[in-house]
Amino acid sequence: MVTRTYVTLAALTTIATTLDIVSPLHLYLNTTTIVHKVRAAAPMGDDRCSGPTADRRPPLPQYEFHRLFTNFLFFGTLGLDSAFNLYILYRYSEYLESSPKVGWCWCC
Repeated sequence: MVTRTYVTLAALTTIATTLDIVSPLHLYLNTTTIVHKVRAAAPMGDDRCSGPTADRRPPLPQYEFHRLFTNFLFFGTLGLDSAFNLYILYRYSEYLESSPKVGWCWCC
């Protein structure tokens, strides 16, 4: 079950980046954007009052926790390299899942 889910998500991520649905720049592990990224503040009140004296809300933090997981799902754009990587991932993950001594829970 873990193997099928992991390989399916990795294949979907690879296809999504190949079709330019998702940018690879939004998938890699970047610790500064996980916690410290701040988006621009939106103006308060009427949008017509956009001068330098306009009231502005403080910047809101925009955390990107998805980067902790998506970096393990991206194997490059769709091609022979990513096909081999997905195959090796499937075989090794299947071995880990079916082996009685070794499993997905390495601490047990």
